[in-house]
Amino acid sequence: MSQDLFDAPWAEPFKAWSDQPFFEGESLSLAVLNQLATQEGVTNRRGFAVRFVGLPAHLFKLPAVGSVQAAEMRSHGAHCPADSAARYEQRIWQHGEILTRTTGDERWHDFFNAMVWLRFPRLKSCLNDFHVRSMVDSTNAVETMAMNEAADLPEPEAQTAHVSRAAPAVRRRGRLRDRVTLFDEGGALVLTRDRSLIEELAAFDWESLFVRRRQTFVSQLRVVLVGHALHQKLRNPYKSLCAQCVALDVAPDSDWPAVDAAASAALQDGQLLRRPFMPLPLLGIPGWCADNQDPAFYNDRHVFRPGRRVR
Repeated sequence: MSQDLFDAPWAEPFKAWSDQPFFEGESLSLAVLNQLATQEGVTNRRGFAVRFVGLPAHLFKLPAVGSVQAAEMRSHGAHCPADSAARYEQRIWQHGEILTRTTGDERWHDFFNAMVWLRFPRLKSCLNDFHVRSMVDSTNAVETMAMNEAADLPEPEAQTAHVSRAAPAVRRRGRLRDRVTLFDEGGALVLTRDRSLIEELAAFDWESLFVRRRQTFVSQLRVVLVGHALHQKLRNPYKSLCAQCVALDVAPDSDWPAVDAAASAALQDGQLLRRPFMPLPLLGIPGWCADNQDPAFYNDRHVFRPGRRVR
């Protein structure tokens, strides 16, 4: 199963692991993921080793807060729908633990999330840091997260931790966190030193980018998918599937650690995440779809929309 997953051009970052037995039957193997995490030295932003922690798929979908199922989910360290995303990110930030579904259709989403963590750990830990910082009140972020964590411990353990159970409220969402989530799920890095290609991408100049200057695109630009939801969707690709792109002034043949370092550095201050992303129809990329060898492929105005003003 693993070999077939990495044959597609968009799976190139993960191809080195194509011989790994990621699945035991239909179940995702946490042991293999954690072995690779150790091998690659993957850590979160605070330097804690990253570990993938299993969570049964049915516990991620709760009918109501306060149900028996919600209690069972909490016993596994996760939370009800209103706060599960916040707690998920906090757990990564505090402990390096990434809750991972190993069965059901959701296992694919979490498998590709794991792949991106393994290949681009600096970028993913940077995004996790943004998630947490955008959720927690700025007065004392670390103390707030510690109090939220202790609120879910049994009473004796919370007392041992010397942390109040009356934790300050965690912000549910905000514009920055929405942007971080959008990029985390559906983002791509565009690597090129040719500024004119970026200008054409920003202007939706598909005819020039994909037809007239096709060879320049192939030789001078590389698209790297870092949004794990995109990888999941590309298991059954469709023409209108788009990535939200950030451009990096990086040589397209750079190795993966260099790409990871450049992406993390570029996103560090959050400015790139606040600007409009550049949409890119993925099946328009040369080599990513056999049909796009015909220039008529790009005549579909529902997908390859006309240009816009470059910001």
